Amino acid sequence: METNPILNQLNMFSSFRRFFSSNWIQILFLFFLCFYSGPR
Repeated sequence: METNPILNQLNMFSSFRRFFSSNWIQILFLFFLCFYSGPR
């Protein structure tokens, strides 16, 4: 069974957008934490 890679990527992107829009504060905090504790 072969799936369309573009359609699959689009579906993954839409699901990621849904996840990101619901958890953007946590993701922002996570990025800030990684950037702050990472190498300066």
